[in-house]
Amino acid sequence: MRTERARPVIAALLIGACMVALPAAQSANAGDAFAERPKLTGEFDFVFLDAWKRDDKRFFDMVFPRLRPGGLFLAHNVVNKRNEMGDFPAAIENNPMAFSSIASPSGEGMSVTVKLGPRHP
Repeated sequence: MRTERARPVIAALLIGACMVALPAAQSANAGDAFAERPKLTGEFDFVFLDAWKRDDKRFFDMVFPRLRPGGLFLAHNVVNKRNEMGDFPAAIENNPMAFSSIASPSGEGMSVTVKLGPRHP
């Protein structure tokens, strides 16, 4: 069921599942995402974005193709800085390979986007 009413509940469940179900991180990379991402190989299981809002769509377009099916893409400050985000909200809402929800318990907002598609081992 994909309804506005269900979205916050689904987002809360996804965040909880992520914190409980993910094994210890194999690697965590901090720094300028546009400089660091090209150095990384393979698929991503989880991406957390807390960057300049004007770059959110550009970053999403860069990493989403490498997010594995079932992987999570979280972006911070999607409610309180929505007017600075350009096309990012539409990109996650209208992507046919994504299911997105926004949780906003603190007013800042966190988008939770799951990449759809068949999972593989």
